[in-house]
Amino acid sequence: MEFIVERERLDDPFEPEMILVQSTGMAQWLQMTLSQKFGIAANIAFPLPASFIWEMFVRVLPDIPKESAFSKQSMSWKLMTLLPQLLDKDEFVLLRHYLTDDTDKRKLFQLSARAADLFDPVSGLSA
Repeated sequence: MEFIVERERLDDPFEPEMILVQSTGMAQWLQMTLSQKFGIAANIAFPLPASFIWEMFVRVLPDIPKESAFSKQSMSWKLMTLLPQLLDKDEFVLLRHYLTDDTDKRKLFQLSARAADLFDPVSGLSA
C-alpha cells in the first residue's frame, strides 16, 4: 500500500487520494498505518463501494439524484411511511402490538432505521 502511495502521486496536491474500503474499520486502520509510515495521512478519502459507485453514477448520468434511494437514511424514511400501511395484516401483528402506544412515532422511527440496516449493503459499516 505504501508503495502505491509513494509511487503514484497525484498531480494536484489539493485533490484527495481515493482508497476504496469495505468498512469504516478498514478505513481507520489504513489511516493509522499510513500516518505511522509517513508521519501524517491527510486529504485521503475512504469511500465505501456503494457510495463510490453512486458518486460515479451522479457524475456521468444526467438527472440522477445526488443521494441514492437505497441509502440507509432514504430507506429509513421510506420504511417509516410504508410500515403503518402494513400493520393491519396478520403477518405484522407483532409490530402492530409493539407500535400500539407509539404516539410520538419514536418507536416507528427507530424500527425503520433498524430495518433499513438490514437492507444496507454494508450494514452497520457506513460512515
